[in-house]
Amino acid sequence: MDSIFNWQQYEKSQIGNANKRRWYAVILIQWISGLGLKNIINKAIEYKRENPHNAIYRNQEYYDFDDSKPQKNIIINDTLYAIQNVLLFDFANYFLKVSKEMKSYFNTERLDNDWYEFIEYGTHDVFRIWLQKCGYSRESANYIEKHPEFFDVNGTSYRLSSNLANVDDINLRDETRDIMFNHPEIFV
Repeated sequence: MDSIFNWQQYEKSQIGNANKRRWYAVILIQWISGLGLKNIINKAIEYKRENPHNAIYRNQEYYDFDDSKPQKNIIINDTLYAIQNVLLFDFANYFLKVSKEMKSYFNTERLDNDWYEFIEYGTHDVFRIWLQKCGYSRESANYIEKHPEFFDVNGTSYRLSSNLANVDDINLRDETRDIMFNHPEIFV
């Protein structure tokens, strides 16, 4: 995609920078693998601990990582910035363009390997994407997928248990009640 969109010229400071792009690629893979923010941030801090030399870049200077709270905050801020602005905006927009062109070229509504969708929903799992399209948050979709007592899979169609409206997690319970109102057909 670098050569297709000429990122080295048009996105020089962010995704056009090969070193930054390697870091973004690591975060991207973690994101679409369904890792939560806490895990992604912890992995970033762990990486800096294991590679402390010139690990922090601030005010046009490199500093060794000393595991201090201010430096951890820098890593947290940088990681959140990368997810919000680079993955969910820059990469998502480029993958959306590719996705639209491929759908048009192949005359299809859906791609089996739609990286735009993977970034948008933070997973490559079809069931979790379906849950989010129905209205569940990323966290709730992850929870439901880990609890098979709350869903039934029949080929490529899914049905959810109405018992989700009675779980202890208030956010999941509220989301389920809203979704039951708007999409009652997906519940048993």
